[in-house]
Amino acid sequence: MKRYAAVRGLIRPWQLDNDVKEHILALRATGLTNMFDVNAVQRLAVERDFHELAAALTMIGQGMYGSS
Repeated sequence: MKRYAAVRGLIRPWQLDNDVKEHILALRATGLTNMFDVNAVQRLAVERDFHELAAALTMIGQGMYGSS
């Protein structure tokens, strides 16, 4: 699984996989949640089978991210 870099809790968009970027934009377009509500975004990602996004949010939340 890829490791996603973060700076002060913010994901660097240029280091995200294209699928994850598309999933973020798809969830944002629904307007179902505030995108700063990470728990809600993760729940919606799982509901929509956006497993890469859910995994990335989990790894970032647990501090399991790297610079590679």
